[in-house]
Amino acid sequence: DNIPADKFATFAETTFDITKGKYKIILTSDDGVKLYLDGKLLINNWNIHESVVNEIEVELNGKHKIEIEHFDAAGLANLELRLEKTW
Repeated sequence: DNIPADKFATFAETTFDITKGKYKIILTSDDGVKLYLDGKLLINNWNIHESVVNEIEVELNGKHKIEIEHFDAAGLANLELRLEKTW
């Protein structure tokens, strides 16, 4: 209730265990976003933009940590993270 419709920031983090494989990280955002995997910056789209999809492929196995920084300037705001196994 106390979050404004515009001009706000979010931070999310999680740790997870995953089976060995190659994965696609799909991150949709409006506006700026940064994604860190195990402390390493993998996606850096830190600017004002309409809804954009950023994708990267990574090899994962075991325990990992994801952190996401996001801000909204004005208008539509969205943030979506998906993880798909590619093999």
